[in-house]
Amino acid sequence: MKKDTQKCNSKLKFKFIGTWDKENFKLRLFRWTWATGDDPKIKNWHSSSFAISLWPKIFKYDPELWGWAITILCLRLHRKRAHGGWL
Repeated sequence: MKKDTQKCNSKLKFKFIGTWDKENFKLRLFRWTWATGDDPKIKNWHSSSFAISLWPKIFKYDPELWGWAITILCLRLHRKRAHGGWL
């Protein structure tokens, strides 16, 4: 019996953001997004994002439900996952 699923097209997208966030007082620089898993109609499909920004903090770790953010010496790395995807 042949399965009726296909691998999701995992296109890695890079985007230069370059915007200033006045509310959070940070400079957003870059973002990478990609999708992984099987066909979105079936299971195990999700979109992921990794972002880099500058934020005036020495150290801060923010765990999230589907990701994390860590700031070390003003460099903020943010990893996020969305089941069902946003791509």
